[in-house]
Amino acid sequence: MKYCRPIIYSPSMLSKVVMLQQIHEPKSDKFYISHIIESVCRQYAITEYKLKSQCRARDLSDARAIAMFLIREHVPSITLKKMGEMFGGRDHTTVIYSINKFNDLSESDSSFKSGYEAILFSLNRHFNNDNAA
Repeated sequence: MKYCRPIIYSPSMLSKVVMLQQIHEPKSDKFYISHIIESVCRQYAITEYKLKSQCRARDLSDARAIAMFLIREHVPSITLKKMGEMFGGRDHTTVIYSINKFNDLSESDSSFKSGYEAILFSLNRHFNNDNAA
């Protein structure tokens, strides 16, 4: 086990350390969620309103399943209930169904899988550019 020696800061130095921590604080969950939704909407050429709507058209439900899966994977602090509320007031069991649907389709449907991979590539490129800045 590795032990770290505590660092003692003077009061003036402490304020600089706190400012640096605030500048380099990790992005909020809202930040990641909004970028996931934006990437899914761009890939499927739909609006956020349609993604979150009650419409059950195949292209919308597929896009919704990808968005819910990505949010669940990358924002573990969000509850299923909260995610359901974000996507048009859906029940938490609908969120579970969508995530299971994602798992099934990603194994059986090559066009679904390629859409997911394109979204993942877009998100990776976006977040890597953010971290480089």
